[in-house]
Formats: sequence, C-alpha cells, structure tokens
Amino acid sequence: MTFAVSTSGHLDRRPARKPNKARPFYVGLKFSRELEAEYQASILESKIWIGRFGMILGLLLNAIYTVWDWLVFEVAFGEVTLIRQVYANSFLIFAIGLTYLPALRTRMNELMALGAVGYAAFFAFINTLEQTPYIFIGNGAIISFFPFLFMAGSLRWMVGASLATSAVLLGIIGSGRGIDRSFVLLALLDVGVTMMGIWFAVLLETLRRREFLASRDLAEERQRFRQLLVRILPEGIADRLQEGEAVADKHQQVVVMFADIVGFTAISSRTDPDRIVAWLNKLFAAFDAICDRHGLEKIKTIGDAYMAAHGLGDNPGKIANNA
Repeated sequence: MTFAVSTSGHLDRRPARKPNKARPFYVGLKFSRELEAEYQASILESKIWIGRFGMILGLLLNAIYTVWDWLVFEVAFGEVTLIRQVYANSFLIFAIGLTYLPALRTRMNELMALGAVGYAAFFAFINTLEQTPYIFIGNGAIISFFPFLFMAGSLRWMVGASLATSAVLLGIIGSGRGIDRSFVLLALLDVGVTMMGIWFAVLLETLRRREFLASRDLAEERQRFRQLLVRILPEGIADRLQEGEAVADKHQQVVVMFADIVGFTAISSRTDPDRIVAWLNKLFAAFDAICDRHGLEKIKTIGDAYMAAHGLGDNPGKIANNA
C-alpha cells in the first residue's frame, strides 16, 4: 500500500500502480493488452484520415492511368475505361463512404485491406483483356506497397493485406495470361516490393509507438506536476502557472486562515496510521465544506495544517456574517 495526496488535498490510500511499459518485440514494440487498446484509440482519427487519403489516391491514379490506357490498349480501351472509371471508382467511393459509418470507424484495417485487394483485382483483370506489356503490369506491384503506406497500428494487418493483394494480383494475371518468363519476373518484383514494404512498415510503426509512449509519459508528468501545484496553490493559480503565465495579482482585502492540530505529532505516534488517514480525510472534508459554504478558497493542506483565504477570487464579495 502507498499513501498519496489527491488533487483536493486529502490523503488517500491506494495500491501502487504498476507501470504499463512496452516490451521489446523484434525491432518493433509490443504493448500489453491495455496499452495496445489505448494506443489504437489514440491513432484512430489518423488511421481514418490515412485510409481515406489512400483511397482518394486510388481515384487520382485511375484518372491518370486513363492516358496510359489510351497509349497501351489498342482494342480494349473502351472496356478498360468502363471498368476503371465506373466499376473501380465506384468501388473506391463506396469504400470511402464506409469510413464515415460510426459502426465501422474501428474497422479501418479491414476496410483498407478490402480497398487494396479490390483495387488490385480491378487492375489485374484489366490487364487480362489484352496482351499489354509487362512493364505496364509491373506498376501493379506498387499496389502491394499500399497497405504499408496507408494502414497504421498493426504490422500483422499490413503484412496480411499486402500478401493478399499480391496473391490476387498474381493469381488473376497468371490465370488470365499464363505463366511465362515475364510472369516470373513480375512475381519477383512483387516479392521485392513486399519485402521493402515490410521493412518500411516495421520502422514506421516502431516510430509511431515510441512517439505514443513519449507523449503518454509527458502527459503523466504534466498531470503529476499539476497535482503538485494544486496541493500548494489554488487551482486557478495553478492553471495559470502551468500555462506559462507570470502570476502577480493584487488584492485589496484578503483574509487568511491557518489551522493546525495541537499535539498532532504525539497523537500520530500512538495511533494506527489507517485511523490517522481516515481522521484527517474526515476533518479536511469538513473544512472544505465550511469553505464552500462561506466562500473561502482553500490554499493548501500539508500534514495536519490547513490554510484557506477569502478575497482572492475574481469576485471576492464579503464574508458571510456567520463565517
């Protein structure tokens, strides 16, 4: 058991909290279940934004590839344009719309995996309609890199989505055009892109998680600093100091009360600590109630000492007659 002082100034008795630290996991970071949930919640908005950006980029690529289609496809250009500009774009727009559904906000990994696999399927099918050069099809290997760019929070999902994208891309092209020397080169290119993507994702995800831990530690330190300030200063003054303001207020009429328990050292030496803590909590709670009733502001509590003042607020008014 440890003893601590709450933000209200009362002594509190509670179990010491075990630090929730990350454990090393290869070159990345693996969190405990509680910390992982906190991390996922902290990056949820950025995951949604990154996912939408990736799908919007797919729409832009479809617009750019129209020129390429016109240069590459001689017979099937009309059919390719229909598939790319109508079916593929409708699929991406539908996927973007799903990200705005509250029930799917926490399913961004699944949505991004669906978007990458679906885009790869459309791209691969287009290139089975005509014997296009493999240098053009090789651009499809970049789609396997998309999950590493536009997914965040889970290496498992990134790698899984990339492998699924590669399988769909190579499977459709291999079944539609046959397996030859050029197809093997395409497969090797895709493997190389996937390996680079995994390396990139591990580094990026490690940086994200370390930044999260640093931000979390900083927030805890700021909270502890605030608790220290409110133990020795009024809460309003503590807020102003924490914001960096130099506090030098002038008050015309101030009443300050000091209260101290006579013989507290002797009393505490022969009394059980649990009873002392409970007694002080009850006593200071009564003092707090009196201060609230008569418009006084508690300044601090230290040990058995209690300090309060009147006239320090923005509208000090007058002390009640029965104070």
